[in-house]
Amino acid sequence: MAAAEYLSALHTELSGHLSATQTPLEFLRSQAQLEGAAVWLLSAGGKNVDIVRTLRKAIQMEPAQIAVLCAAHGSPLAKLAARLAIDILEYEPPAGKDGFLATNSLAAFLLVIARAYSEATKGPFADSIPGLLGSVVPEFCDPARLQERFAPLFDREHWLVLYDPACRPIASDLESRFSEAALGSIKASDLRNFAHGRHHWLAKRASSSAVVVLSQPATTTLAMKSLALLPRSLPHVHVQFSDDPILAPVGGILLSMRIAGWAGEVRGIDPGRPGVPEFGRRLYNLSTKPVFDSKLPSSKQLVARKTRLRAASLHAAGLDEVWETSLARFRQGLYEKAIRGIVFDYDGTLVEVVDRFHPPKPDIANALIRLLTSGIWIGIATGRGRSARRDLQKAILPPSHWAHVLIGYHNGAELGYLDDQTVPESSQGAPEPAIAEALDVLKARPAIWRRVSVDPSHSQLGLQWKDPILGWRLIDLLEPIVPQLSDLGIQLVTSGHSVDLLAPGVSKKRVITQLAADADIAPPEILVIGDRGLPPGNDAEMLSHQPSLSVDEVSRASSTCWRFTPPMLKGTAATLWYLSRLALRRKHPRGVIFRKGSLDK
Repeated sequence: MAAAEYLSALHTELSGHLSATQTPLEFLRSQAQLEGAAVWLLSAGGKNVDIVRTLRKAIQMEPAQIAVLCAAHGSPLAKLAARLAIDILEYEPPAGKDGFLATNSLAAFLLVIARAYSEATKGPFADSIPGLLGSVVPEFCDPARLQERFAPLFDREHWLVLYDPACRPIASDLESRFSEAALGSIKASDLRNFAHGRHHWLAKRASSSAVVVLSQPATTTLAMKSLALLPRSLPHVHVQFSDDPILAPVGGILLSMRIAGWAGEVRGIDPGRPGVPEFGRRLYNLSTKPVFDSKLPSSKQLVARKTRLRAASLHAAGLDEVWETSLARFRQGLYEKAIRGIVFDYDGTLVEVVDRFHPPKPDIANALIRLLTSGIWIGIATGRGRSARRDLQKAILPPSHWAHVLIGYHNGAELGYLDDQTVPESSQGAPEPAIAEALDVLKARPAIWRRVSVDPSHSQLGLQWKDPILGWRLIDLLEPIVPQLSDLGIQLVTSGHSVDLLAPGVSKKRVITQLAADADIAPPEILVIGDRGLPPGNDAEMLSHQPSLSVDEVSRASSTCWRFTPPMLKGTAATLWYLSRLALRRKHPRGVIFRKGSLDK
């Protein structure tokens, strides 16, 4: 848990957002709603039954992000996450295989996390372990002297560890090591919580107890005053750490490892190989399956996703049947109505955001070609300019299909077919007056202007982070100027990687209208697929069309913009999931229809 405690504390300290740690069983038993939350799973081997079942539940709960950090390649955890919208980082610790206390993988976790946050905050990072330790715990420059200070404590069975809240991960690690290796009993408490009754332990058991105090500059005086009030006969050590939020906990946990080693030498126990009893092995492999049933009925899962409410809450309020009726009506309409045209969003739907500088991958390209070969017209609405045309021309072959692919560039500001080399033109020439004024508004705010990169066109400004602020969304940075932009008629929409400022009248819906007119297709025969259905998402207006499907965020409307894919199957994988369920029918020439029952699972 020490690495999780460290990551949680670091996230709260540096981003300003609340974070919490849970054991696998706590997570399995939790009824918390995770919409908008990120769930990170840290595992040394990625194969124990608890962490695998935890990931299964996290997938069912569908938080905004799931990330897996695993100190082993090819783990069951990573295999379970494959092809889902889950971030996976696997690596092999350079120090090699772990012992019983997983020291090597923990040290690797700490250093990976610390380095990542140091880079994100442009902070310094030590070039060696001794250098790191010396910078946050000056006493570590003389480890022999530090060991001498701890020596009197090893004669005591019980330790009380009193800590500054920023040192909680250190206290957590020390307690875990002493308990798991049977080195002794540790009770941990922050310095002030100790004063609210826990001090009474020393009134009755001082003869078998010792105290370790972990402080930072803000609590050093409090720590010294607290120690001065304790019985003088009580052996104690006060370790003072620097206030570096990134490196101090790392140094403290590495010190905890050293302390456990010293205690093991005195007590004749190797903390890395303490010996595991047979009942311990059986406990470790005990299944938690009865604790959590990972499968919800499909309709309840989809309604919970749509409403952003727990299925149990909806049922208790008597609203589940109302929503399930709307779901059934929408799904039945998809089974009954032929589709003659499909309009796609581009980034996040046909290409993953991380791959946006590359053409659609072969599986997506082949799926589009199959549609075109079947006589289906295709529209693509994108915030990009001519780069989208070039990438699509590389992906969609032969060129004879290009005349049936309509592209709405710059969020629908300019329309042109894939075979039209003259569109878009808006990257050249003067911008629309509202866009020019919006650019002036940005430039007039240096604190905002210096942090963004701007990609201007005739009818939009594409903004991305240039100098990001940890814990901020780009839209948060722009909030102070939103009223001025609104007065200009500017629309502000977000994607997975940018914020676009659109001129009045610009809309991705224009692609639907134009495709319907050009191909003589009734609008209800056009299916829309995108990834940002919730305002201010850049697909929200387009996905208000009926029918529409989302590959990620859904709108709040009950009549359209549902996502039927399995939990955490998002992005291009979700697009392929939908397209694989479309079939030709003789009674619907030059049209496709969803196979009956294919959206029910």
